[in-house]
Parts: sequence; structure tokens; C-alpha cells
Amino acid sequence: MMQPSNPAANSEPSANLASAESWNAYVEDFAKSAHQTVDWIAGFLRETRRYPVLPSLNPGELIDALPAHAPLHGEPFSRILRDFEQQVLPAVTHWNHPGFFAYFATTGSTPAILADMLSAALNTNGLHWKTSPAVAELEHVTLAWLREWIGLPPEFFGIIYDTASTTSMHALVAAREFKHPEARVEGSTPTWWFTPRNSRILRSKRERSPSASGRRTCARFPSIPNSACAPMRSPGSSRKT
Repeated sequence: MMQPSNPAANSEPSANLASAESWNAYVEDFAKSAHQTVDWIAGFLRETRRYPVLPSLNPGELIDALPAHAPLHGEPFSRILRDFEQQVLPAVTHWNHPGFFAYFATTGSTPAILADMLSAALNTNGLHWKTSPAVAELEHVTLAWLREWIGLPPEFFGIIYDTASTTSMHALVAAREFKHPEARVEGSTPTWWFTPRNSRILRSKRERSPSASGRRTCARFPSIPNSACAPMRSPGSSRKT
């Protein structure tokens, strides 16, 4: 007795094969584009000095140069790279330039660029240990190396933060915990914050910081009145701190 044919079952192997071929073509296209990108990056790093540190354009020029609406179809990577060179690059402030001395030191070393590529391919997220054991344990080990290099004692440990603002806020919380351990249970009271002994940890760096961490201090510690974020003067000094 003949069994009724199952078109879905018959087409499954060919569908899987087509899917695999499509994926392989997708990865091959990535490999070709990645080689072009690496060649471009290498050329840029060789000639970084020839670019101006600051772009010579007015606000809104790049907005006017870009399409007002998103494209309906994808474009070849060669065209994307051309648009990057012709439209995006002239609007870049070059943080990797040897003449760039603002905010932070240049951090885009070639090992870091390669590490970014590998990290992007793995696409991990270090929410906690189970989401990526490698992320958690590499951070633990490499920051211990850094602690040794800069001469800190073994009781110190390191954490990688996403921004300087988060780091500054953690420093404030750690200072509060050190000076007033009961604050975690009792809360921070204005009486404690504004004693002469403790008021110095409230001094805002908003006028010198490239981030909003100083301005956010009052918002994240609701018991601190806004006046506490005004620039203060050190005793015996006319300089603002």
C-alpha cells in the first residue's frame, strides 16, 4: 500500500541545503568585506597624522548630506565604505590622532582593535557568570595583572565599567560605605553628609568632567540639597575644588 507523499518531508533536505548555502555565502561576503575593512584601518593608522584633529564643518552638515529616509534595500559594502570615507570621515574628531590631547588618552591600539573584532564575533554579554564564564573570569585575571603592574596590594580587585560616570558614582558610594557603614541600612542623612569631616566627598567635579557624573550627584543622592553641588573652595585656598 502506498503511503501518501509528504511534500514538506521531501523538501526538507533541499531546504536545509539551500539554507546552509545561503549562510555560507553570507559568511563569505562578510570575510570579503572584513578584509577590505582591515586594509582600510591599516591605511588609516599609517596616515592618521594627515587628518585634522577637529573637523572643519558646521553643525548639521552631515545631517544634510545623509538621506532623510532609510534605504529600502541593502547596498554593497564597497559603496558603504565609500560613503564612510566621503561623508562620515570628514565629520570625525580624531581621538586616535597623536595631536589629540582632550578628555582621555588615545586608546585605540591595534591589539584593542583586533580584540574588538573577536568580541563582536562572540557577541557575549557579561550580565553574570553563567551568561559568559570567559568574560567574568578573564576580567578577574587580567585586572589582577593590572593591579600588580601599578603596584597595588593583593587586597585590591578590579571591575570593568562601561563609562567614567559609573566609575565616579561607584567611588562616591564606596566613600560613603567607608565613612558611614550604617548608611546601607539607615540611609544617608543630611546631618551625616554635611559634617565638616565628610562634606569633602560631595565636592562636584562638574566643571572639569567630560561626563555628567558631577551633575548627577545630587540626583542620585536625594538627601543632598542642590546647593551642595556648587563649586567649593578648599580651606586656605582661592582655587575651586
